[in-house]
Amino acid sequence: MSTYHILFRKNTQRNVSDEKTETQLSIMAARAYTRMNATGFSLLDTKFSKTGDVGSYAFEASFVLKFSGVGEADHHVKLIATDMETAGSTYSWQFDKFFKDEGSEKTMGAPTAVVHAALDDSEVSLGDAAPYFSNLYERNAQISVVLSAVEAAKSSKFNHRFHSVLFGQPGCGKTAITQGIANMVGDSSVLRFDGSSCTKAGLENFFLDSEDDISGPKIMIFEEIEKADPDIHKTLLSILDSRGEIRKTTGDDGQRQVDVKVLCLATVNNIALFEKAQAGSLASRFTHKVFCPKPSRKCLESILEREVEANGGSKEWIAPTLDYTIGVEGSHDPRRAIAVCMSGRNRLLNGSYQKALRSINPPR
Repeated sequence: MSTYHILFRKNTQRNVSDEKTETQLSIMAARAYTRMNATGFSLLDTKFSKTGDVGSYAFEASFVLKFSGVGEADHHVKLIATDMETAGSTYSWQFDKFFKDEGSEKTMGAPTAVVHAALDDSEVSLGDAAPYFSNLYERNAQISVVLSAVEAAKSSKFNHRFHSVLFGQPGCGKTAITQGIANMVGDSSVLRFDGSSCTKAGLENFFLDSEDDISGPKIMIFEEIEKADPDIHKTLLSILDSRGEIRKTTGDDGQRQVDVKVLCLATVNNIALFEKAQAGSLASRFTHKVFCPKPSRKCLESILEREVEANGGSKEWIAPTLDYTIGVEGSHDPRRAIAVCMSGRNRLLNGSYQKALRSINPPR
C-alpha cells in the first residue's frame, strides 16, 4: 500500500474565504472521484494553506490518496491530477507536483521518492535529432518517446504505428515538439490537421480525392484533436487502428476505400475531454500518452534569456517579469512571459509596468 500526495497552488490578488476554498477543493476531488475509484485509490485527507497579504495571495492545497489497487499507480495519479486541474482551472488552481510516500497513511512525512521530477536535459540524449529541438528546454524525455515512435514506424515500413498524444496546458511545448518532428522528417512526409477547423468531409476528401501526393507512409500531426467534431473522431478510429483505412459510401460512387498508413502525433489541451471521445475508444488508439508539465521558472528564465539576447534586451528584465507572471498572474505560459518581458522592458525595473498590468487585469 502506498500513499500519494497531489499538490496544487494558485496565486491571486484578493483573499478567498476558507469556506469557498474548501468548496473549490471538494469540487476538484469530486471531478476525479470516478477515476480514483476505478483505479484503486481513495481520498484520505485534503489540506490547504494561504500566505501573503492584500494584493498578492498564494494558496496551496494537498490531496492525500491511498492506493490499494493492483499494478502500476503512477500513471493513474497523473491522470487524477489532470482531472482535478480541469475542474480547478475555473478557480485558477494549477497542478504543482505529486510524490509518493512509502509509509502508511498514518505517516505523512517527507517524500521518499519524487515520482514525476523533471529530467535534466543531460539525462536523456536526443543524439543526431538534438538540433531540431534546440529551442526547447526540459522536454528531452517527452521528445525521446515521440522520436521512438517515429523510428519504430520508419524501421517497420509503418507496420508498427504507435500513435502518440502530447497533453498539457497551452504553452507547455506540445506544438513545438511536433514542429521539431516535422522539420526533422521534412514537410513532404507530414500531413497537418487542426481539430478546431477540420471537418469530416474535409478529412475524407483529403484522403480520397486529394490531388497532392499522399501515397506512402506519412506522419499525421493533429493539433487539439479533442476539439474536433465527433464525426471526425469516428473517421479517425478506422484510420488509426491496425487496418489503417478510410471508407466512404455515396449514392453515386458506392463504397470507396483507401489504405492509409499514418503515424498520428496529436496534441491535447483537455485530456479529460479527449478520453471521453467515442467512449474512450479514440484515446485507446494512442499507445503513448506523453504528459508535458508547465515550464519551470528555470525553463522560463532560459527562454527569456534567449529572447532578450536575440532582441538586444537586458537580462535584468527577466526576474521582475517572472515575479509578476508567475507570482501574481500564476501563469507559466512562455508566450505570456515573453509578451510581458519584451513589452515592459526597463519599466519592469521600477515596477511601473506591473502596476499598469494590474490596473487593466483586475483579479477574477
